[in-house]
Amino acid sequence: MPWNRCWTPAGARDERKDRMSNNGYLFAAYAATWIIHIVYLGTIVSRYSRLKREIEDLKKPAVRS
Repeated sequence: MPWNRCWTPAGARDERKDRMSNNGYLFAAYAATWIIHIVYLGTIVSRYSRLKREIEDLKKPAVRS
């Protein structure tokens, strides 16, 4: 019966609505994952640049007094 597709009996759960209500959690998890990756890459880049500076400092001739 085509007229009955959208009608749900009293007390019945609409499964489509339940599945769609979790999209907020999915988006939050996706955003958190990207934030974690960006912060991790930022720390790697900062460590690499600090290491590069230290290597350059070690290559400079030492001044002895």
